[in-house]
Amino acid sequence: MTMIASFVSAAYVIKMSVDAVIAHTSAFQQGYAAVYRNGSETWGYNLGIFELVALGSYQLWAFVLTVLAIVGSMEIWNMIEAREVAVKEEGLGGTPFDAIEAMKFFVLEMIVGLGAVIGGYCLGDVADKLITWFDEFSDNTDDEGRAYNASDLDPAGTAARFDVIFHYVTHFMGLAVFTTITLGAYIFGAEFLVYKDELDCSTNVIPEDVMEEIGELFFGKVTQGIENCYENIHDLMGLLDHNKNGFVDRCEDYQLLKFLGNTEEYSMKYSRTFPTPAWATRCN
Repeated sequence: MTMIASFVSAAYVIKMSVDAVIAHTSAFQQGYAAVYRNGSETWGYNLGIFELVALGSYQLWAFVLTVLAIVGSMEIWNMIEAREVAVKEEGLGGTPFDAIEAMKFFVLEMIVGLGAVIGGYCLGDVADKLITWFDEFSDNTDDEGRAYNASDLDPAGTAARFDVIFHYVTHFMGLAVFTTITLGAYIFGAEFLVYKDELDCSTNVIPEDVMEEIGELFFGKVTQGIENCYENIHDLMGLLDHNKNGFVDRCEDYQLLKFLGNTEEYSMKYSRTFPTPAWATRCN
């Protein structure tokens, strides 16, 4: 989700910024030699460079967003694959990814992706004004104003100097805000897109006598063929749901995994939340 949304945003920013640079304004159609040969040698002659700097900031923004999306998505993918391998090699009965954690990851991926879309769309949408401005300005490079009550025109490049500086301030202020939106979403995701392996199960401890009953039911009936499993799994799930909230939550599943002989770390890391009405699927 995040990677695709970021790719779309980056592509939109590149498309709109490049389109703005090569926009066929009247100034562009006259040719660069015609429109840049007048005015200040420092300011009027270098409007093309100033425009490329503005374009470069857009291209850099899209490039960084693309790299962040690829690296972030690869890390999450590698983490999931590593858990899929470890849950089979390090113990028995665990689940690589808890459903609640998966939903949390999905929502956070949506937040990061939407942050990229908002920042990218807004940045691309103003490219026409922020970048094409240089083309529009270029056919007035030899026009100068004059100071109040002055008879002579200002030195060549005075207007261009002030206009370019003010325009750059506007350009980079907008870029900073849109970057904050997108980068803020990524920082938020990086902070909370972490699988919760450590659990506090001190308030939900299944008594030893209940665990013994669970063990007898599990080894004596549930594991004795698929038909026996279907007949007895509902009772087993009811015993595991110690707090009677309608779910075998991760702490309760952790105690079952540990009872089956798994290590403390494995049992906690690969436990999962399971709704008791879906008891039959546990046999499958």
